[in-house]
Amino acid sequence: MRLHYLAKEGKRFIGKTWFVSSIIASVFGSYGLGFLSASETLKTPVYVEKYVESTDYTDDIENKHILASRSGTKVYYVWCGGSKRIKEENRVYFQSVKDALDKGYEPAKNCPGM
Repeated sequence: MRLHYLAKEGKRFIGKTWFVSSIIASVFGSYGLGFLSASETLKTPVYVEKYVESTDYTDDIENKHILASRSGTKVYYVWCGGSKRIKEENRVYFQSVKDALDKGYEPAKNCPGM
């Protein structure tokens, strides 16, 4: 009879332990979720502004938008890939594409809009 009583009490003890441990886990889990949601509101927001490059090329000498190599035959806008390979000491800047064409340079085929 004592074994039967111990088995019954053991089940009751295990049931209470499971219930208490689930309450403790719920409390800590709720605290953790609340902490995470509060920390998200404390972060500084990041704002992204769109950068628009000016398309006013009236003074291209100052802005240095059109260039060619002293020893080359092609003329580029500075944002074209070919212009990045020209060393600074070999660069020749022009006021307009027409000025570069008048000097004998040809538009680069890999430079859109040239």
